[in-house]
Amino acid sequence: EDQPISKADIKNLATRCPNITHLGLRYCDIVDDLFLGNELPKLWPHSLSSIDISNCPNVTATGLRKLFGFVSSIKANSIRQTGRTLRLVRGGRTPIREGEIHMSGWRSVESMHVECPRTVRFCLSRHQSLQAVTVIGLAATWIDLYDCRLLNRVEFRCPNLTIL
Repeated sequence: EDQPISKADIKNLATRCPNITHLGLRYCDIVDDLFLGNELPKLWPHSLSSIDISNCPNVTATGLRKLFGFVSSIKANSIRQTGRTLRLVRGGRTPIREGEIHMSGWRSVESMHVECPRTVRFCLSRHQSLQAVTVIGLAATWIDLYDCRLLNRVEFRCPNLTIL
């Protein structure tokens, strides 16, 4: 019988596999703001470059700020939510690691502005209320906007984009 994953299971995984670079936690109800901000950075402080938290029901905009502060080395205070707009902006001289960012299935964000110059893969699929996306300065080679039903304005300034 399948058992739900627990935070203890994730900690055991970190102990046994300290060099994980890609972590998929889709639909995982134990992933919350506290986990993203306090626990995840301690588990894989140097190796993690990709995390998928698509459709995790307990993550809010605060958790996204914490996630981007860790995984992409973007300062937490450089991510702002104003109403239903989420701005993910490179913070100062902070280096941004290359990697993947998966943010699928968020229901409350209508507009997103992203400036992450070195992210290679970016997934924003299945945003039920997303209407506008601006992606600037990415060295992106892959962007996924699948099943964003209300999306009516998209702006990309990504010279290396090969897959959309």
